[in-house]
Amino acid sequence: MTTLYPTLFHLMRKSTFHGITLMLGLLFFAQTIQAQITIYTASLSGAAEAPPNVSPGTGSVTVTVNSTLNTIRVQCTFSGLTGNTTASHIHAATTVANTGTAGVATQTPSFVGFPLGVTSGTYDQTFDMTLASSYNATFVTANGGTPAGAFAVLKAALDTEKAYFNIHTSIFGGGEIRGFLKPVCSTGIAYVNTSVASSGDGATWANAFKTLQEALTAANTCTDITQIWVAKGTYYPTADETGNLAPSDPRTKTFMMKNNIAIYGGFAGNEASNYDLSLRNFVSNETILSGDIDQNNTLDNGNAYNVLVNSNTNNTAILDGFTVSGGYYGPDPGFPLRNARGSAMYNNTSSPTIRNCIFSKNAGFYGNIYDLYSSATFTNCVFVQNQGNAFWNEGSGTISLVNCTLSANASIILTGSSTTTVVKNSIIWGNGGGIGGDGSNTITNSIVQGGFTGTGNLNQDPLFVNQPTLGSGAAGDLRLIACSPAIDKGDDADNTTTNDVTGNPRKFESIAGG
Repeated sequence: MTTLYPTLFHLMRKSTFHGITLMLGLLFFAQTIQAQITIYTASLSGAAEAPPNVSPGTGSVTVTVNSTLNTIRVQCTFSGLTGNTTASHIHAATTVANTGTAGVATQTPSFVGFPLGVTSGTYDQTFDMTLASSYNATFVTANGGTPAGAFAVLKAALDTEKAYFNIHTSIFGGGEIRGFLKPVCSTGIAYVNTSVASSGDGATWANAFKTLQEALTAANTCTDITQIWVAKGTYYPTADETGNLAPSDPRTKTFMMKNNIAIYGGFAGNEASNYDLSLRNFVSNETILSGDIDQNNTLDNGNAYNVLVNSNTNNTAILDGFTVSGGYYGPDPGFPLRNARGSAMYNNTSSPTIRNCIFSKNAGFYGNIYDLYSSATFTNCVFVQNQGNAFWNEGSGTISLVNCTLSANASIILTGSSTTTVVKNSIIWGNGGGIGGDGSNTITNSIVQGGFTGTGNLNQDPLFVNQPTLGSGAAGDLRLIACSPAIDKGDDADNTTTNDVTGNPRKFESIAGG
């Protein structure tokens, strides 16, 4: 095990930061407009009518709503009807989801261009929903008297499965076949790839969402989504924590993590759904969450206050395989408001699980990671070249760092009263300020510059390949050379990961505990 970059496998996550190098030199990207797209589908049958009928007719419909362009695309195919078609509409909104009847919401007497006088056919038409002519006039009047009000109510009905597509015929005037429209949900994974030409439904790489926000929004509606896979590239927050795409203060835009959603980075963008996540390459497939929302490649007042936010999340909110950069503090609005707190990640009453992540080039006045009444866990993570404290923990809770590296940060850890910070198998070296606060800091089996009382701790240069210089902005090379004192000095009992962030084996020897 005498290679140039042995995994600091016990002690420190001696990650190779080719990935950081890429992140620190943020690329310029053309400003694009995010399309908020939601897709709804329905199967059409006589049995779904109210009351049901025995029509042998069948059909299917896909409705694509673009909330940015305010358009609705209707695609339908049908066959086997007993009567000739006389009209087709979307009806909304029923009192109860997936049952009942409602008035016509869309054009009357029928969708323009819908095939009439036939028993089978296809249809594909896009409507501008800013026009009153795209609606039933009665529906507009009942919902604020404007197309905007009507669109909001129709969209809400679609989201809650209280809107249905109906085909009327000469035999069944009230409707021969219909189906309640339901949001398209994946089989568990939503795919995101910033390199796609335009957003799809997120169900496959080929039809990936273009932005992470679209996937997070879809997960709000589709409880089937439990994982979000994000391909290499740079992603910027595009909505505030309420999902508003145009907040009055653009700097409030952030990525809101969610319970029961694991967000994974490090993909090339072609992996099968049964892909072994341990094979991801975080260097060649670096996936960046950047607060540089004005995309000027500068850490300044044009950046988001918080790249990531957790609010009342538990350990099922997972972030794994990302570089997080570009969060920049704002004016302090007073405790516990967060503009100046948690530039990279703000955790409020939360216990998220963070793995295989690099936090670099953020500027937090009260911590780049700010934990308030929280118990977040960080495993296999790197904190390098951040301004301010890497961690500011207060308000009670236990923050855990395992197999982590902290280097070239302005300051390290501040732990407030009633709060505990636990550090295991980690390296803390080459930073500005140290470890303090009136709370409890427990460090074991780690290298700490200046020393720190605790089992198995060392005060020895870890011998990085290239120690980054504090304040230079350069990532350095945090791999360990072969004679590093960090090698084989960690506690196996605290090591739950097979590989480090660069994909090298975490354990060095073949004898457990040695």
